Amino acid sequence: MTDDDFESALRQMPNGLHDAKLLSLKVDLERAELNLEVDACWGGSEFEDPEERRRARVRLFALRALIIERIASADEAELAPEMIDGGQGTPPKLAPLGRGEDEFEFWVFLSRSNSFIRGVAKRCEVETSQ
Repeated sequence: MTDDDFESALRQMPNGLHDAKLLSLKVDLERAELNLEVDACWGGSEFEDPEERRRARVRLFALRALIIERIASADEAELAPEMIDGGQGTPPKLAPLGRGEDEFEFWVFLSRSNSFIRGVAKRCEVETSQ
């Protein structure tokens, strides 16, 4: 796997994970997989409907590390869909998790709780609805 495979997978969505809403997060420890269900921002200046959104599933395989910081603040009574962004590599001011040659480090920023989901995986796939 090359360094740009996570970013390449996210490019299947016009805006990647930028301004997407995280709807669900599922971790399969037996299979070492992470599935993120998102409501992705599909619009932009070059699209007919700049506000268009579509459901997508980001699937990460062969997880070797996963860190989930707090998802909601202590004073929030319930979890709700959260605006996110995401990318490859190590977020600024955080220590790298360490990865092998065939792995990549990824991050998802949770805006409301000002926290991260981070990990190391070998492969990423994005499934989108039309």
